[in-house]
Amino acid sequence: MKHLSLVATLLLFGTTQQTFAGDFHVDTIRDRAVHVLTRLGAIGGQPEGTCATCHSFNPNMIETWGQSSEKIDRSCFNRKSLAEVARLEPRLVEQAIKCMSEDQTQPDLKFSPKKLGFYAAAAHLDDFVAVFQKAYGPAADSKYQSFLADVKMPIDGTGQLSAEDFAKLQLWGKEGRPFLFELMGDMDFPDTCTPYLSNKISDHINQMKLTGWQARNEESGIMMFACSTDNTLACFDQKNARNEDLFPSARATTIGRQWQQDLPNSQMKIVHKLDFDINYWMRTSADGRFVGNGRSSKMSLNGVITDLQGLLLPQRRARNISVEANYDPSFFSDNSGFMFQGGGTGICRQHVLHDPSVTVIDWTHPSCSRTEDHRVGLYQTVGSSLEGDDLITVTGNYESDSGASTDYYEPFNSRETAHVQLIAYNGSRYQKIGAKNVNMPFQGDFALSPSGKILVARLTGADENFNPIYLGYNIYSLKAEKIGDDLSVGTEKLATLCLPGRKSNMSFNERFLSYYMTVRVSDWVDLGFASATDPGFLPMIDNAANVFVYDFLTGINTRVTRMEPGQFAQFPHFRSDGWLMFMVQANETFVVASDAALKLSAH
Repeated sequence: MKHLSLVATLLLFGTTQQTFAGDFHVDTIRDRAVHVLTRLGAIGGQPEGTCATCHSFNPNMIETWGQSSEKIDRSCFNRKSLAEVARLEPRLVEQAIKCMSEDQTQPDLKFSPKKLGFYAAAAHLDDFVAVFQKAYGPAADSKYQSFLADVKMPIDGTGQLSAEDFAKLQLWGKEGRPFLFELMGDMDFPDTCTPYLSNKISDHINQMKLTGWQARNEESGIMMFACSTDNTLACFDQKNARNEDLFPSARATTIGRQWQQDLPNSQMKIVHKLDFDINYWMRTSADGRFVGNGRSSKMSLNGVITDLQGLLLPQRRARNISVEANYDPSFFSDNSGFMFQGGGTGICRQHVLHDPSVTVIDWTHPSCSRTEDHRVGLYQTVGSSLEGDDLITVTGNYESDSGASTDYYEPFNSRETAHVQLIAYNGSRYQKIGAKNVNMPFQGDFALSPSGKILVARLTGADENFNPIYLGYNIYSLKAEKIGDDLSVGTEKLATLCLPGRKSNMSFNERFLSYYMTVRVSDWVDLGFASATDPGFLPMIDNAANVFVYDFLTGINTRVTRMEPGQFAQFPHFRSDGWLMFMVQANETFVVASDAALKLSAH
């Protein structure tokens, strides 16, 4: 790999024509802009292996990334190149590294791609290695690997920028990113949402009531965690020998006393307090027994699946199973298996988790695999076919949210697609049998219903300054089937819900859509305050998040939680019987269950 130092002097100039050694040759400033934007995936129509695989581009986002990296140049590097920084005294180099971190006062430094801007796309280059070696000597490798795990872009390591690519990117930035708006082309984002609801939605729900995964799992006799009777409303009511609730009501606790203030007839149970830092979303198995999370990226095994069954035993101790993966756990609708991401796509049959001798999922178990045969993109959702053992997955552009996040990312653009895959299980292993891209302009954060028959796409827009507008959700019927050597995918729009929100999830009977959203200035009415400037409301803005449930049959949208400032309810999803599961982060991290959808079903 060539060092950035070979082209460091380039960064001092903004001339219109330069020629350099090897393949580093650019004729004009406009050519350089074309090269950089094409390499990032912002133009050119070839997003695979570029930043466009995970990010939605518009000029405002390019500017934001550029400004972040330029702030690092000024504040941390004193306008020196990485190669020049690596030649400073070790003490000064360590100061520069700490300056890049989220909080340089902490002994265990954490870094974020957001703060590094375009430097995140250069974290793998030799000059960054040299910087860490100069600062930390023998301890450099572990500290560098921790830094790389935090910020590496692209996350999966494919399509990384070369040193020459990054030098061109930096030079283009020093030139003021000319031709950016011209080359990015049409940025005519939508700015309004028109609600729509087809009668086919109720037809589908009535069909799923008989044949969907909630009905099938009940018929199969799948036992739901913490349910002692067939009455689903009576779950989580176990007591210990002192007649104390094993799963206390949120309103009976100091931290959760306000969480269900607006739903007095609903139950909200604190199921478990996690004893580790989470990394991106939480998901629960269909039977509710297993809870998957990404774990702090500082750990060699980043994922964890928590077996809650031990909470029902006298010792009241959950079992944490380490997973050699990073994030995005998904459990299959029929309770047969699970998927985890990071270092590839790992899949296991769920019975592996029932074995108490299994303490680590490293994908070597005969019932597990992590191969290219079933690789799926990040932020996947998985549906289980009602017609066989096939899995349906959908991926696409997404708004990254690592937890307790108040950041709003860029709107999805006109080139977005949903990538639909079929993965077959032949009795011993999983294998992809077909894939197809479906055009979904201005949509992302795709989600599948448990049956894979409904596709949910989050619709975004932008104002004239490219600031994002959360418009709502488009609901599509989805039909994916293998025809010869090809995959046929058909969609039909069934609804548009004008509900500003973030990632969504559908119930197993496919009647409810859950989602979460950070408190905005306009929420003062819904939360019952006198005005947007009410002293009780102001601390909530961008400093709390709530969970919502939308009922397709009644058209009623219900806010399930009422989080206080500094409390974030997020990542809602359903288990098979209709209990809504979600995470609450409020200094500590809790697994929480609500019967709100079950109560709404009675109406």
